[in-house]
Amino acid sequence: MSASRILTGRSLFVFVGGGCYGLVALAVPFTPEIGAAFGLPGTVPLVGDLSPAFVPLVACNALLGVADSVREPASMALFADEGTDDGSVASSFGIRELVWRPGSVAAPMLGGVLMDVGMQWVFFVGAAAAFSGVLTFLGVLSRNYGVDALTQW
Repeated sequence: MSASRILTGRSLFVFVGGGCYGLVALAVPFTPEIGAAFGLPGTVPLVGDLSPAFVPLVACNALLGVADSVREPASMALFADEGTDDGSVASSFGIRELVWRPGSVAAPMLGGVLMDVGMQWVFFVGAAAAFSGVLTFLGVLSRNYGVDALTQW
């Protein structure tokens, strides 16, 4: 199997994983209604009183783990590929860190402000950020590599 065949399609995993992040974030504010719709109990033996949203929230957390397992390896591989093309894998990860650092500082502060408006807005804005990220990723790939970029790159 040729090396180019092994490397194709990583961007599809980044796109799908990022989209799943957005969908799960969008679902979180509705977990009380989801729990109620499934008739989940408000009391669990040996634990006590819980919201019917508890089990759907645990499920959402598990789905975020699945989304991360789809996205993260492909994302890291794309950074490594980009660094290998330039002859410096370590510098590509340094650039990744520089790009992510502002978001890791600003997002919790924005979340705190949004909590004053309503806790659900933290998740709505998070979902919007995930969707805008994957759509930007798709747009850049499509512009630079054509309509088949998700399966070819």
